Amino acid sequence: MVISRERMILVSDDANEVLGACQAIDNDWSIDALVRAIVLKYGNFDVEDLSVNVAVERRRARSRTDMELFLSDTYRTEALTIVECLNCFDENADGGSEWKTEFSFGGKPFPVSQYLSQFGRTKIYLSERQKRLVAFVDRRATNIWVQALESVMCRLMPWYYPADLPEEEQKFYRSIAVDNKAVTPEEKAEIFVRYVNEVAEKINFRDFKLHRLLDGIADRARQTRISSLSSTVANTRDAINRLMRDLSRQYEALDANLLELNALESAEPESNNAMFTFFSSHKQVHLLDVYDTALRFGVVDTLEFYDEEEFARLLGNRRSFLYEFDDAVRKGLKAIFADRKGVLKVNAVFDLHNFKLVEPRQNDSFITEAMPNPHIYFYGCSGGNGQYYSQYANSGDWDLGIEQAISATKNLSWGDSTVCRRMIQWLQNDSTYPCVYVAEGLQPIEKVTKEMRLVTFQDFLRMIELTEGDGANG
Repeated sequence: MVISRERMILVSDDANEVLGACQAIDNDWSIDALVRAIVLKYGNFDVEDLSVNVAVERRRARSRTDMELFLSDTYRTEALTIVECLNCFDENADGGSEWKTEFSFGGKPFPVSQYLSQFGRTKIYLSERQKRLVAFVDRRATNIWVQALESVMCRLMPWYYPADLPEEEQKFYRSIAVDNKAVTPEEKAEIFVRYVNEVAEKINFRDFKLHRLLDGIADRARQTRISSLSSTVANTRDAINRLMRDLSRQYEALDANLLELNALESAEPESNNAMFTFFSSHKQVHLLDVYDTALRFGVVDTLEFYDEEEFARLLGNRRSFLYEFDDAVRKGLKAIFADRKGVLKVNAVFDLHNFKLVEPRQNDSFITEAMPNPHIYFYGCSGGNGQYYSQYANSGDWDLGIEQAISATKNLSWGDSTVCRRMIQWLQNDSTYPCVYVAEGLQPIEKVTKEMRLVTFQDFLRMIELTEGDGANG
């Protein structure tokens, strides 16, 4: 009894869209249709919520271990699993305590496996907890074997069928039985098709398919549009806020420019006398060049602004970077920065742009008798003085801006180990020009000039110590 798919609604494309895919055994789709009919007729569940699986699986086993895996795999959910055993059929495969292999019907034993074995050695396992049926068949599930299995399905799904099987059900199963010679194969097929289609005709699979496909689409479209519009509104508000902030900055700049413009237009033209007076009275400031409305000037002065306590802390800490250098260097540094027996002459170069912006020049030095200020020369950094450059220049006090440049030149931060380490490396280099000067009150000893390198200054200190020692002994 081979029944084509086209004759049975329960295995049609529309039904498969709702119930899931299925496949034939030798072009016979009847077992899928029957299992679906049983579940839909007696399962007592809504077809829209297919919480009960109606799948029929075809599998193969190549060993007893494979057979037992089909029974031990608790994640399998198909209603019926037909397993073809390729030269490995073993009727003693162990499925565990929950698998039932002995069956009865109407209070009488019914040897299902023995019955099906007439058409191919068979072992049936049933789990009421999992609502699963596993049928092992030796070698191949033939059409006649499938037909025999269909004729006893009413005895293999006790979780669906009522205890007292209705007469019409009993009649159906007797009619399709393999050993019922009173009904021709064609008549069996007609009875089978009529039975499964009567179940299917109560369900509009096409409408269920449409309902499932369209379910929630309107709400999803609405939610998608809400999300898109919310994002657009948020982005637009952010853009407006950015424009408002930018507009506010533009107004502030306009007000500042108008204020300066009005002041310049109403003021008398300034002569060069003020600049001449400033540079003339500040001997440490050297006008180096003039570029249209820009001035380049250099500052040379002594290094005076530093934290003596910070230097003393570093000198007392053997793990500080000062101990990367030899003892003679540290003694020289101590004489300069703690004992003040000597001073460092430093220089730095700056640009004054249009009398509004003071800019320190990195890697620039204009005099060889003074060491470049390490903060400005190596990193273009003016420390806390930098924030006042433009503040004074923008208010018209360009002279105060230059005063801040002088202060920045005279400044050294011992807390910046990177800068100070590079300064010390520069000082101990024999090729550097003299920049250490003897402090006021200490006269240079014969053959030692007032300007010297750090190593020469160290020699000078040793001579001072010897001189002081001889005086004490005399």
